[in-house]
This record gives sequence, C-alpha cells and structure tokens, in this order.
Amino acid sequence: MNLIGKAFQPTMKYTALIFIQLLSIVFLATAQNTTLCAVKYKEYNTNLGTHSYWFYNNHYISISIPNYKAQFMNGFPVIINGVQTTQTDTVKYNKEFNEFVTDIADQAKKTPVDVETQEYNTDTKKTANFLDGLKKYVVVVDTLPTMNSWDILDEIETFMGYQCQKATINYKNEKYTAWFTTKLPYNAGPRDFRGLPGLILKVSNPNQTYGYEAIEILTPYKGVVPTFKSDAQTLPRKSSEWITLVNESNKKSREAHDNMIKQMVKDIENGKKPIN
Repeated sequence: MNLIGKAFQPTMKYTALIFIQLLSIVFLATAQNTTLCAVKYKEYNTNLGTHSYWFYNNHYISISIPNYKAQFMNGFPVIINGVQTTQTDTVKYNKEFNEFVTDIADQAKKTPVDVETQEYNTDTKKTANFLDGLKKYVVVVDTLPTMNSWDILDEIETFMGYQCQKATINYKNEKYTAWFTTKLPYNAGPRDFRGLPGLILKVSNPNQTYGYEAIEILTPYKGVVPTFKSDAQTLPRKSSEWITLVNESNKKSREAHDNMIKQMVKDIENGKKPIN
C-alpha cells in the first residue's frame, strides 16, 4: 500500500496533529464494460482496511479503503476540561471515539482518492497521488520486481464459487502460495502479485502473516470506478523531485494545522469557551 504522508487537518474540536493517507471512495466515472470484474480483497493479519480492484481486459485500477475505527483504536484525541488528551478506552469514551471517527470519515470523503493502475504482465505500476498540502495530483511510477517464476501445481480448490488452481513462487526472499482461476481471465491479483494465467483470488506466505483474500466478486460489473489522473505530472517514486514534493506538501499541511492551533489559543484568550 502506498503510505505517502498526507496531512489530515482536524476540525476545531481536535488539536492533535494526525498524518494519515486519506483514501476515500470517490467514484468519478461510470464503466459499462461487460468484461469488467470488480473484486474486493481483505489483507491478512490486519483490520486496517480493504483493497478494491476493477479488472479490465488488459489492466486494472485499484484503491484502498481504510477502516478508521481499527486505525485509531490505540489512540484518539479527547478534550477534557479544555485540555486535549489521547485516550484508548473506546468504551468509556465511546461517544468521543465515534464522533472522532465520523469526523475523519466525513473529511476523507472531501479528499480526492489515490488511484493505482497497472497493465497485466508488466513490471510498472502507476499511482495518482493527491498531495493535500499542495492541492495537486502527481503520478508516481514504481518499477516492480519480475514475477515470472511461478510453479503451477495440480491441486484444485473451489473458492467463492470458482475453481482455483494452486501456484507457488519465491518472491522477495519468501515463498508465497496463490490460488488463481482461469474462469476470470485476468493475469493479475492483489497488490503486486501477477503473472498467472488467471485472476489470483488468494495469496499468502506460509504462516499467513502477509497476504490477500478476495471477499467480494462482482462480474460483469456495470457500476462506477475511480478515475486515474493520467494527465498529472509523472515522477519515479525514488526521484528527488517526488521526495521534495512530498516534503513540501507535508510542510504546508503542518503550517495550516499550526495556524489553526494559534487561532484556537486566541479564541480562548478572548474569552471564548473551549469545546469539551
């Protein structure tokens, strides 16, 4: 998952500086291609969100959908007697926790979504990242390690109504097992997994500390899909230009947050009652 820092600016009732990548479902274009297949994957060993994919004839588009409650179970801001604290008790502070999560989700809906796209059987992935501090998109290019040394085995398993075949690969110094189906003829899968003669529905390392599993399949899909910003500035992820833009965006977001805090202090000094 692309974890470039995006600054989240809380409402006046929160003073915590929270940087997260705001990813929201902002559907911008309608797709009526009968060959289009939509798949949602869960990530093993985490409850931080799901990954939605739309598979076309020769490429896919994907976004990540965060689970805000899971992300902030271990810390969320609560203002007590005019002083901000960080709490983890979601039972005692259930009202504050739910209000905080709702506030984040509502603001995320106003932020453009980051969209990934990749052509099948290629080693290049593009992500249209929205830099909130600069209010602009930048297309970031990743060059992925090759994935062409799969061992396709005879084992068969039925998963979500599809007959899947087993395949294994050594990738990034670890062995992975995948289950793919030729009934969905897309040579791709979740995240960077690809290169099999069908769609990967499950993939994981031996102890399932890392991997993905399809939890919803819609085909043919005739709904809406995110739009990829192909006309934005394009930069390699490891380039100095991209790193500079990220740092500049984060700096501007921090400045906006600091200005908000200064205004809150002025309001308190002028006799305005802080929100408890």
